[in-house]
Amino acid sequence: MTPIATPILRAPILRAAVAATLVAWTPAGCAGPSAERPGSSLGPPPEPPRVVLLVVVDAMRADRTGTAGYRRELTPNLDALAAEGVTLTAVPQATWTKPSMATLFTSLYPSQHGIQRASLEDKGELRSQVLGEEWETLAEAFRAGGYATGAVVNQLHLTEGHRFDQGFNHYRWLERTSAFQLNQALGQWLDHVGDERIFAWIHYFDPHWPYTRTLPRHKDAFGRVHFRVPPPDRALDADDWARENMHPRLLRALRNRYDREVAYTDAALGELVDDLKARGLWEETLMVVTADHGEGFWEHERLQHGFAPFEEVARVPMVIRLPERLRQRVVAGVAPLAGLIDLAPTLLDWAGLPPLPQAEGVSLVPPLEGRGEGRDLVFTESTEGTAVRSRSHKLIRFPDGGAAFFDLGADPDELQPMACAGEICEDLSGRLDVFLARMEETRGAVTETVALSDEEIEALEALGYL
Repeated sequence: MTPIATPILRAPILRAAVAATLVAWTPAGCAGPSAERPGSSLGPPPEPPRVVLLVVVDAMRADRTGTAGYRRELTPNLDALAAEGVTLTAVPQATWTKPSMATLFTSLYPSQHGIQRASLEDKGELRSQVLGEEWETLAEAFRAGGYATGAVVNQLHLTEGHRFDQGFNHYRWLERTSAFQLNQALGQWLDHVGDERIFAWIHYFDPHWPYTRTLPRHKDAFGRVHFRVPPPDRALDADDWARENMHPRLLRALRNRYDREVAYTDAALGELVDDLKARGLWEETLMVVTADHGEGFWEHERLQHGFAPFEEVARVPMVIRLPERLRQRVVAGVAPLAGLIDLAPTLLDWAGLPPLPQAEGVSLVPPLEGRGEGRDLVFTESTEGTAVRSRSHKLIRFPDGGAAFFDLGADPDELQPMACAGEICEDLSGRLDVFLARMEETRGAVTETVALSDEEIEALEALGYL
């Protein structure tokens, strides 16, 4: 896609109409996008950060981090970033990559941006949904605000063909590359940026089936990683393999392999930070580290991700490292509930840029600065169920009409669903009814698709999406 330097205002009449429809409704308990610049009650607005860096770790569970109290020291570099900013309870709006990342970049729910399926069959041809050009993206907003925009990505769903390059001056999709190789590719772009402000996105793919990537020092660091019956290379066959060979040792070995890859990715994150320091950019860097979804290890008789929004796939880390002048404005101990849908409004707020016209998410800056309470609920959509989650409870509604209600404080692994009775569940159920009805009203009638090549089909099959 050819870069353009002016604000992106494709289909302005459609945008204005849709934006008016979307912003007319705000979930109860949520403030809308900040009407005033952050810090209006804290003195003059601070100078925006020179560098805004979005780091997304594919399939990263929230509970594997030191900030979440994990028993193993897998994430020392991520934990160090948390000491220079904020750590949030973050919920993705989908449980697999493409709709989740479309939500992050457009601040729309999957029903609204229309990306919900890995493939569609049309006249015998397999096709894939793509990000609509009618929506302004986070990258487009940063480019319109004068930032140089660059991305290096290793994820089959996020190619230029799926239009995730919208708004990026520089976009490299690098298949089968490690986190360290992506760091190198990002560094090569940074070498040519000059003195411009920078918005960059790096998408690590390492904590992903079949969990084989590791550093030599971690090879035997986390326990047994071998199996009596080796796991299949094709992720699509993983659940059947697990059912046929289920044993506690199998799950321990899988988790140990996954932990090695989390540690591997954290080491790459440390290298990325060191590179920014060496370039003299670190003090001016706002860095977000989050994930598109989590990963299941048979908590609900499923491996990997893409299924109903249980906590293992519908809670992700979100650590925001802030330059000192922004960090000083954050109220200690404040950690609002956040969705990935809120990330674009938040980053644009900190950068002093206008919000996306269609944004459903809310800026987290006011509650972090003690100027509002933030949202009290967040929603997650999947083909296997839709969830509404508060800080303490979750209600999942399934396509067959069934539901599961959980007290997350007493049952954080969601193993003991409760009867939906009482004020809390009734309130969540009513709020979920309103959300589902509104998603049905705003659902796009047609989502553009592109044909999948034989190579893409083969790769999607290997990854378990077909």
